[in-house]
This record gives sequence, structure tokens and C-alpha cells, in this order.
Amino acid sequence: KPTLEDFGMLAGGLIDLALATGEARFAVRARELVESCVAEHGFAVPGGGDPVLAAQCLALENDPSEGAYPSGISAIAAAAVRLDQLGIAGLREVAVAALSPISPLAVQRPISFGGALGVISMLDQPVRQLVVVSRTADDTLVGLARAWRGGLVAVVSPAQCEEWDGAGFE
Repeated sequence: KPTLEDFGMLAGGLIDLALATGEARFAVRARELVESCVAEHGFAVPGGGDPVLAAQCLALENDPSEGAYPSGISAIAAAAVRLDQLGIAGLREVAVAALSPISPLAVQRPISFGGALGVISMLDQPVRQLVVVSRTADDTLVGLARAWRGGLVAVVSPAQCEEWDGAGFE
């Protein structure tokens, strides 16, 4: 059974793929994944956790611990914040609610909460987007756009731009 980490990291990867290819369908799928994880006070795996772990009393509702990869909460919150930066309303607030209980721990033990601190930092930054709409794939223009490290970058054709808009993204 997929974990919250699985949902969050897949959603993040789909957002990266959408921005790299200009294809809105990947961002739409990422939004569906994140929205399926929205719970009353943050994020949770759709349909509940792993039943085998639950039967052994080993299932954790939302484990905030991080090691070599971000926790499920951090991963899904990062994807939610990036979707918010793309114009999907309401996900930022859910990410803030999910990270609020973790933030005091993260400040006390930053080495154990790198993913959470990264998302908290994202929440504190202004939203910056660079969208290049071009009829041709001018290598110079595309290269300059992709080299920009100030925020979200997308290079799209006019038709792709309409797809993003039609799917509810900025």
C-alpha cells in the first residue's frame, strides 16, 4: 500500500515533469494526488494506512521523522506549496496546518527535519514564476529560462499555455 511519502514524492515528480515538458496533464495528476491526501488537519493517506502495520500496532498516523528522504508530511506539503505557487488555491493553508505542529521540533533539531524546514522556507518566500510562451523551441531562450533559479520555470507553446489555463493553473 502506498505511503504518504509515496504520494508526496510522486506528486513532486509530476510537477517537475509538467514544468520540464510544458504538459499540464502531469500537473493535473499531481493536483489530484495531493487533493486526495487532504485530511481534516493536514494530510493523510487516502483510505488509511497499511492494514498489516495497523494490525501489528506499527502504523503511525503521520510520522514527521525524516532521514535520508523527507517525511510524508514534508513531501506532500512541498507538492502542495508548489501547486499553490501554480495558482491552485487552498493547498498552502493545508500545508501550513500540517507543518505547524512540526515547526517547533524542526527549529530545535534542524538536522532531523531538513525536508520540513525546506517547505517552511518555501512558504516564507515570494512566489516567482518564469513562463516563456514560444511558438518555436529557441534553444537560447529555453536555455536561459531553464538556467533561472529564482522560482518556478516553464517553457510552453501557445497551445500548452491554453491547456494550463484550462486546467485551472496560472
